Amino acid sequence: VYKRQTAAYPAEYGNSLGGILDMKFRKGNNLNREYRFQAGLLGLDFATEGPFGKGENSGSYLFNYRYSTLGILSQMGVRVVSQDTDNIFQDLSFNLNFPLSPKSTLTVFGLGGLSDEINSVKEDTATWQEGSHTSQYEFTSKLGTAGITFTHLIDDKSFIKVVGMYGLNDVTFTQDTLTKDMQQAFRRENSNFKIARTAGNITYQRKLSPGSSLKAGVTYTRFYYDVFLEQYRCTLPDLLQIYNGKGNTGLLQPYLQYSQLLGKLRINAGLHSMQFGLTNSFVLEPRIGAELYVGTSTSIGISYGLHSQILPFPTYFTTVKTPAGNPVGQPNTGLGLMRAHHTGLSY
Repeated sequence: VYKRQTAAYPAEYGNSLGGILDMKFRKGNNLNREYRFQAGLLGLDFATEGPFGKGENSGSYLFNYRYSTLGILSQMGVRVVSQDTDNIFQDLSFNLNFPLSPKSTLTVFGLGGLSDEINSVKEDTATWQEGSHTSQYEFTSKLGTAGITFTHLIDDKSFIKVVGMYGLNDVTFTQDTLTKDMQQAFRRENSNFKIARTAGNITYQRKLSPGSSLKAGVTYTRFYYDVFLEQYRCTLPDLLQIYNGKGNTGLLQPYLQYSQLLGKLRINAGLHSMQFGLTNSFVLEPRIGAELYVGTSTSIGISYGLHSQILPFPTYFTTVKTPAGNPVGQPNTGLGLMRAHHTGLSY
């Protein structure tokens, strides 16, 4: 299940300029066990779901695993992307649901993926005609997220939800130039993009009246980053360090959101804020939208929002050099947040 938001999205969403993809796992079947296997262009896919025990309140599980068709073909010697490139990827996702009581639910979720793209030089060096024929590279990416949620119904008008998660994104790239006797001539590029994060979120929502509701929450994310990019040139004896940074920092995002129905007019107003520790940046972001219902199947809406986003971590640690190649520092460490005004008109 997913919710897609564009233009001026509500105050509960932050650290984004272009859009929001709010993805949620569905619950597994809590009555019967089910299995599914399918083969397609993307890969071989296996899924299973079912209850942990007997009864509607026993809880449920949902697992899905996929292995790429390209990986299977590569192992058979059939390369689809190019005759010198192997592509392999696989991914796993799961969602475990545990009803603790009629008012409380605990879920454990996760997803992860591994991907490799390996480009090798042609074994017949006599066919080498371009500079690209002498280079080989390996591109590897790892993605993983796991978390736990606890939802409690306080009364028939309000609930609280607590989420804790850990995520990792690790991407590496190396490129080498070889001689005709298959020895390394020099390394062209060596890069690593590793961002780990721990995050916690608390959300409280209350229905104030049949036509109004209030939602408030706060999210804190701790980033652990290790990013670097080194490039080499055969005409220069020294490597070119493009960016290099390692450490950790925090991002705090509290928000408040209110919704009111006045006859056929729905008004949503809120305030989102961000505090980014790396650059000591703080912003307040107002959000407001109105939707007028005309008849039974038509509505007209207008919205405005101010949105901010942190920069990609390599940007903060870009190294500036003199024409002679001497590093003079990393001036981007004090950059503020990217900001954008969003307006939307819908029919």
